[in-house]
Amino acid sequence: MKCIEVPKTYAEKTIRLLRRHGLLDTEHLITRRDDHVVIPLRNDEQVPDILVNIPLKIISCNPPIRRKIRLRVPSHDVIGDVVIVRENVLETMDRNELIHVLRTLYPKIRTIYLKRETTGEFRTAVLEAIWGIDNPVTMHKEYGLRFKVDLRRAYYNPRLAEEHRRIAEEVGDDEKIFDLFAGIGGFSIHIASLHRSIIYMNDLNPYAVRLGIENIIINRKRIRGLIIPLCMDSSLTPKYFKQGVFDRVIANNPHYSHLFEHVYRYLLKDNGILHLYFVSSIEERDSFIEKYFSDWRILQLRKVIDYAPYVFIWRADLVKT
Repeated sequence: MKCIEVPKTYAEKTIRLLRRHGLLDTEHLITRRDDHVVIPLRNDEQVPDILVNIPLKIISCNPPIRRKIRLRVPSHDVIGDVVIVRENVLETMDRNELIHVLRTLYPKIRTIYLKRETTGEFRTAVLEAIWGIDNPVTMHKEYGLRFKVDLRRAYYNPRLAEEHRRIAEEVGDDEKIFDLFAGIGGFSIHIASLHRSIIYMNDLNPYAVRLGIENIIINRKRIRGLIIPLCMDSSLTPKYFKQGVFDRVIANNPHYSHLFEHVYRYLLKDNGILHLYFVSSIEERDSFIEKYFSDWRILQLRKVIDYAPYVFIWRADLVKT
């Protein structure tokens, strides 16, 4: 069979491009040869066109076959070098089996946490370390951006990474945006990395705001827009801001977002866009919008992530009329 041999400094980029184009042979292992990496191929016909400017050799090879591991994998989240599983997993899986499965899947992790619940006005997690070092601070990547996370002191959901990017791609340059429940800065930093916009990054949790500021600094070389951090009760924003000056408001507070309709209306320009996140079943989704936002025009309704059996977090894109 055929392999590509590349200097190890080019290995990550090469693997990513091969995987994107379906040329990476995943049934065999990638191996090392001195300061080079040997990567198995499905075929080598498109390689010169795809791997432009990468110093490589196409060689004959016989890499070891990847051992297939059959594991019963529970629902979990990977955040940096930490894995979090919900407490109810232990209803169907022994704790030692759970640890074995996760360590087999992720040999480089340092901590496994059991999530007991989300509690308090800051939506922080109650975590029990069941393996590894009990340190909830970690670094997590989203689309090349790096986020410092404290899993006990500020809300963070890694499953929202695609949503952060999706909203950022909808924004245009020179927009004025209010991220009302910003947490550690996911939406704000993604937007600022793509656009020369002004984003007010607000959260009631002072520690989340502190992390948001650190994350601005961590990603400063990639940020094009201006982010203004705030720590205030969102219901008080009409006291401190002029009416109707924002092009877009992001309201990612799924359980309580409907309580701030008057705030969104005050902040937005006419025809401004509200990205509203809320929790609902499919059956109750439309009645939720009708009950709380009947005076707004609906652009789209989108299911974002699962929340519970038959219950989801939705995003409604609404226009102020």
